[in-house]
Amino acid sequence: EFIPKLDSSVIGENYFDRTYQMLNVLVKGSTPIEVHTAPVLHISFSLPAMTVDEFYGPNLVENLALFLNVPQSKIRITNIVRETGLRRKRATGITVEVEIRDPPSQHFSKDSSNSTNITSTEGKLQFSDLKEISSNLGEAMLTGNLSASLGFTISTIDLSSPVPPPGDAQWVQMTSKPVLSRAVRTNHVATVTGLIIVREPVAGQTGQLLSQQPSVKAVDDAGNCVSVGVTSWELVAVLLNSQNMTVSGLNGTTSILFAGCWANYTDLSINTNGTGYKPLFELKSIKTHSGTFSVKQINDSPGKPSGTSPASVLGNTQGIISGSIMGSVVLIRLIAGIIWKLTAGNTKKIQVSTRPDAQDKKQVDTVTGYNPDNSLPRVQN
Repeated sequence: EFIPKLDSSVIGENYFDRTYQMLNVLVKGSTPIEVHTAPVLHISFSLPAMTVDEFYGPNLVENLALFLNVPQSKIRITNIVRETGLRRKRATGITVEVEIRDPPSQHFSKDSSNSTNITSTEGKLQFSDLKEISSNLGEAMLTGNLSASLGFTISTIDLSSPVPPPGDAQWVQMTSKPVLSRAVRTNHVATVTGLIIVREPVAGQTGQLLSQQPSVKAVDDAGNCVSVGVTSWELVAVLLNSQNMTVSGLNGTTSILFAGCWANYTDLSINTNGTGYKPLFELKSIKTHSGTFSVKQINDSPGKPSGTSPASVLGNTQGIISGSIMGSVVLIRLIAGIIWKLTAGNTKKIQVSTRPDAQDKKQVDTVTGYNPDNSLPRVQN
């Protein structure tokens, strides 16, 4: 419907499709078309059931301009979507789409150095201004103060992320991602009522990183993910002992910003051993804690040797001493037996078994009267 027709006589006629992030421009002949971009912030306000007349009672734009300290000329309502009930005039819910941006400029100044048209930034909304506006709106919504400030009961708001200017570090990061057909990402913001630990922390050993780092999600009273990341609010982690007392010992980056509705820790560790510990997570006045766990010293881990204990040293020493004594006794008895046989006279050959249980079963080729048939059986080793 809004896409320029090929037979249009308006050169440069255009339409930007926000759903698909697609700019449609009509180009004809050799006439050049210049595309100028400007920062913009899109906001969707969800209001409860009311009539259209009730909605147009108070001035939303005026109150929004006063709250954000932005000129009314930079704020405009782009769309109103309502769900119709049984009565045509009665709305069961209203979504008001608002756009904050500078009005389209009709005049451009000429840059003599490169002969391109440029616009002056004086008095213009910058990327940093829109980021601040988004943060202020988000913070007021998170705390539940936005409704009183605007004069409307605001259920939730959805904020688009402002596009950074070319050359900005965030621009480089954004353009390095793959292009999607539906790349519009909005941040759902409502009053935060709870924190959910989706990934519980798992303790490792003393002084080492947790085996599993925690991930915490901010939610509203309906359990929906709330994008705290539009603000500068931080999630703070502290360590509790078994008596629910705050103790030291939690190391790493304990205060982190949200990415959307998620706060993901990456480098937490605990440098004290013991049992019954649990991290406590705080977002303003909202708190939650994980399950309890124990932290072991490095040499207390099961299945791994923990060094030589005094008992093992004593046992090894006793074994060495006992073995030495037994070896000495066997050697003495062996020497004594050899000497006795040698002194028996007319000795021809002596064969001695070194097994302790065969010391009395020696084969001896001896003296006069030796009878091979009566010789003792050979000892089998």
